[in-house]
Order: sequence, then structure tokens, then C-alpha cells
Amino acid sequence: MFRLLLSILSSKKNIHALVFGSLLLLILLRIIPQFHIIYNFWLLHGVDISRKFEILYQYSFGSFSLWYLYDTLAMIILTIAMVINSIVFVAYFKRQKKVLNKGSVAATSTGIFLGMFGVGCVSCGALVLAPILSSLGLLGFLEILPFAGKEFVIIGLFFIGISTWYLLKQLQKPLVC
Repeated sequence: MFRLLLSILSSKKNIHALVFGSLLLLILLRIIPQFHIIYNFWLLHGVDISRKFEILYQYSFGSFSLWYLYDTLAMIILTIAMVINSIVFVAYFKRQKKVLNKGSVAATSTGIFLGMFGVGCVSCGALVLAPILSSLGLLGFLEILPFAGKEFVIIGLFFIGISTWYLLKQLQKPLVC
């Protein structure tokens, strides 16, 4: 299966998709949790444009040095895994245009959805989980968990891994019954 994955990722189009997709997803995952702060600052009048770009950088990528190693690596690995899973899913979809197995769609969607629950930290807010829990008044509940909510990243990566493995397994099967 590893050879099949390498053969899928070896095309120039998929390499570009992996690099640009991972970078775009990483940028989105870094900006979305702080979007309201960045947006409100950009609406201020009388602030120099260079200062606005400086704030954008500080709230999106300047804080990478402040993050723990686990959080930084988890976000980078999660974005790469999500893009690889999407590339394999597109390859599977192209191969099976007529008969798309519902299990692969469910596994891909579940892995990506659960992975988004764990992006970020409790203090700055995970992409999906923090707004939901904070609106219910349960954000402090994450601190009770053994890893303060970072378990969702591992669960998401696990489901993305299962999804990719399942899709590669399906791609190895012949097209005939």
C-alpha cells in the first residue's frame, strides 16, 4: 500500500496539491481561531497598513514560537494528513466514478471533521470545538481531560489514517467483481 501511496503522490499535480493544499489549510487553521481579533483590528481607522500586516502576522504565525512543540507538530501533521487523504480520495473517486463506496466517504469525512476539533489550544480556541463548548459554557471542561483536549487531534489523525488506509486498500482491488 505504501508503494501505491507513493505512486499517487509522485505525479506533479498531486505534489503541487499537497504543498499548496497543506500551506493553505495551515494558514486557514491559524487565522480562523483569531479571525475576530484580526478583523476588528483591520477595521480600525488611522492605523498604518504596515501595522495591520504586522498584527496579522503576529496573530497567525508569530505565535508559532510560543506554542508547545506538540501543538505545532500536531497542526502540521494534521494538515498534511488531511491533504494526503483528500488526494487519495480524489484518486479513488476518479477510479470508481460510478460505484462510490459509502464507507470511504464516511471515513474521510469523520477523520477530517474530528481532526478539526483538536486544532488549536484551549487558551486560543480549537477551530470547531471551542466555539461550540464556549457557547454552552463548557470550555473549562476540556481542562479535566488528561491532555486538555489534545486527545481530539490524536483521534482525528487516527481516523484520517484509517480512512487513507481503507482508500488505498480499495484502490488495490480490481475494478471487476
